[in-house]
Amino acid sequence: MVDAPAPRRGEVWWARADKRRPVVVVQADFLNRGAMGWILAVPLTSNVARAGFPGNVRLSKSETGLSKASVANVSQVAPHHRSGFEQRVGRLAPERAAEIDRGLRLVLSL
Repeated sequence: MVDAPAPRRGEVWWARADKRRPVVVVQADFLNRGAMGWILAVPLTSNVARAGFPGNVRLSKSETGLSKASVANVSQVAPHHRSGFEQRVGRLAPERAAEIDRGLRLVLSL
């Protein structure tokens, strides 16, 4: 039996839910390694016009490891089943992950 992937906070992964898309893991690592089957992640979109929406963060392709610039769409944070994480693409610098955290605090009123 193959072990399910253990995505870590700040990593960029290709994940499958309703469709295959890149996401940034935002859930705490102690939960990611635990028995829960779900991991909170922020989807990335190549629609860079969404960078102007409150809390969203534009990311260059060199920051994510993807083939295009993208935007972390913080208002769409959602749980993804661990089995849907297909491929690790990269890891954001801590400063960039912190920008996504600030965006999440804004849209969630934390």
